[in-house]
Amino acid sequence: MTGTGKTRLPLTYAEYFGLKETGEDASLLFLPISPGYTEPSDLLGFYNPSSQEYLPSSTGLVEFLVRASKEKDKMHIVLFDEMNLSPIELYFAPFLSLMELDPDQRRLRLYSDKVECKNKDQFPAEIPIYDNVLFIGTINLDETTNSLSDRLLDRSFLITLKMESFQRLSGIESDNQNRVFGIRDDLVLPSLLLNGREESLASYIKEFNPNELQFFDEVNNALNALDSRRGVSYRSVKNISFYLKAAPKEWPRSIAFDYAFRQTILRKLTGLKDTIGPLVCKEDSTEFDGPLKDIFLKYKSISDFAHSTEEVKRKIQELNLYGYIR
Repeated sequence: MTGTGKTRLPLTYAEYFGLKETGEDASLLFLPISPGYTEPSDLLGFYNPSSQEYLPSSTGLVEFLVRASKEKDKMHIVLFDEMNLSPIELYFAPFLSLMELDPDQRRLRLYSDKVECKNKDQFPAEIPIYDNVLFIGTINLDETTNSLSDRLLDRSFLITLKMESFQRLSGIESDNQNRVFGIRDDLVLPSLLLNGREESLASYIKEFNPNELQFFDEVNNALNALDSRRGVSYRSVKNISFYLKAAPKEWPRSIAFDYAFRQTILRKLTGLKDTIGPLVCKEDSTEFDGPLKDIFLKYKSISDFAHSTEEVKRKIQELNLYGYIR
């Protein structure tokens, strides 16, 4: 599911080993994938026979791999973010082939060694790819992405992240006397290497009381029951905490919470009637009488969810008219 920290996990891994993204000795390359990538030259660049020069891609991948080949005793990580926005088998084809070879035979060919290349000192015809280079990709599995082929899966380890409940992450638990323990300050998410910001999990989780966190967990479970790729992500909850801080002070918290929920999590209620319908209405019903309404009623102490209810009713009308929600 989006927003669960897929990108932060490999960044944490790189951070743990002291890999840096900037400087002459950079050993981490963060490479966002564009939907327009269709061939290896989009990643690597190409040889221009007119100028007799190799023209590297703006991704910086070739320069990074050349440096990694000269530093065999140092780990290097290439992080392909949103890797399946474009078909991986197309732009990543040379690397899939290299994975079949022994380490001492893995040589990435940029151009023929029989042609004249004026900048071959900087960009050799072949780059050896040793075991000191680790390729990591983050992916989402939804209608905006491409599926993964067996050819790719046979060469990869696929890690599926599972979300912890917000109550568990916050450290809010009850003993037999129903006493509530405090926020766990040791739960700190790693720094975002891209912009130097540090986000503490506790810094935004503590904005919510135990009842609100339990509400998020129940909504998340309800969405997950329909589709494991949907739910209340960490990013969504963080954004709601920002919203509550920035809301006009004259607003009751219940209204701000309702608006924030409508503008973030309810936006994920999209798809076919067979998928979304069971959450918002009973079979053959056109009314808002599904499990989501029961959750709203159960947590009416948080908000009356008037604006969210209005939005859900609009979505139900859309379901009945078109058979899906956009």
